[in-house]
Amino acid sequence: MLLGLIIVFLIAVWVYSDAKARGEAQPGLWAVGTFLLAIIVLPVWLIKRPPKREALQDSNGLKRCPFCAEDIKLAAVVCKHCHRELPAA
Repeated sequence: MLLGLIIVFLIAVWVYSDAKARGEAQPGLWAVGTFLLAIIVLPVWLIKRPPKREALQDSNGLKRCPFCAEDIKLAAVVCKHCHRELPAA
């Protein structure tokens, strides 16, 4: 029983880190849901999860702003839409 709880906890931690890396709005909610209802929430997460942030880069030299999700140039250091400073790559 204890081993099962540890495994479910580790899966919930992985879901949290994966959701955060993929830019999901509420990674903590996915982690809690996975911990409480792993047999339901984990398959839903694996089907629904968005592409990684690196995959969001467009082939025409654009990337998405992590704050407002608007397309900006790859070399941009400040978003022209929300005027926030972009994190260093």
